[in-house]
Amino acid sequence: MKLWVAAVALVSVATATGCGNDSKDSDAPNGIESKPPEQIVREASAALRDVKSYHVKSTDRDEGLAEGDIAVPKKLRLSLTVGPAAADMIYIGSSMYIKANAAFLRDEADAGRDARDLAGRWFRAPAAIGGDLAHEFDPTHLSRCLLKTHGSLARGGKAMVDGRPAVVVIDRGDRPGTAPGKLFVAATGPPLPLRTIATGKQRPGGAEDPQCDSENDTPTEAGEQVTFSDYNEPVEIKAPPAAVDLSGGTAS
Repeated sequence: MKLWVAAVALVSVATATGCGNDSKDSDAPNGIESKPPEQIVREASAALRDVKSYHVKSTDRDEGLAEGDIAVPKKLRLSLTVGPAAADMIYIGSSMYIKANAAFLRDEADAGRDARDLAGRWFRAPAAIGGDLAHEFDPTHLSRCLLKTHGSLARGGKAMVDGRPAVVVIDRGDRPGTAPGKLFVAATGPPLPLRTIATGKQRPGGAEDPQCDSENDTPTEAGEQVTFSDYNEPVEIKAPPAAVDLSGGTAS
C-alpha cells in the first residue's frame, strides 16, 4: 500500500466504523450510556463539529502505522510507515512538506530527482496532496461522514480506552459498502470518538458518496484500528526550514 493511500485509508476506516481527552468537564458523565446507539452516534458526530485539534493513531491491514496531529483550519503533521517505507508530512498555509526515506521515494511517483538526493531532507511538494489529506482529517468532514457510512447499530456495553470510560457501539456492517466494527465513544465529557476497530471485511456495493468516499479509499479489513486522543489540546505545527522546493515540479 502506498503511503498516500495509507494516510487516506485510516480516515476511511474511522468513518466506516463510526469514526482523547477534552479537558472541559472530562470527568463528568455525559449520560450516553442509557441512550440508543443511533443517538450515541449522532451526539458523537455533533461533538466532532466543535473540535479544533486532536491526535490520531492508526494501524492498518498491511501493518502500516500512521500517527499525527490535526488542527483547524487545515493543518496537519503526520508520520507514516508501511514496511520499510517511512515519511513525515506537514501541511500548513496551503503548503505540503515531506521528509522521507529512500524506500518511500522509490515506492512513490518519480519526484524528478534521485531518491538518494532527497532521502532524509524536507522538500515542498504540490499543495493539492496536503489539501486532500487536510480535508479528509478535518473534524467537520469526519462528523458528516460518521452519520453516513455505517450499517445497523447495536449497543456493545462499556469499555475503557486509555483509562477513559467509553460506551461501545457495534456496527453490524450489514449494508452494501459498510464494514462491521466497533465505535468507542467517551462516556465522560463531550461524547467524542475515542477508538474505532474494524471487525470484518467491507461489503461490496453501495452508492458512492462524493463527500465521504475518496478515490484512494481501500476496502476496510478486520483488525484496522484508529485511536483519537488529546482533543482540543494546543498543537503547534510549523513549516520546516530550508525545504527543497518541488511544488512546481513533477513530485506527486
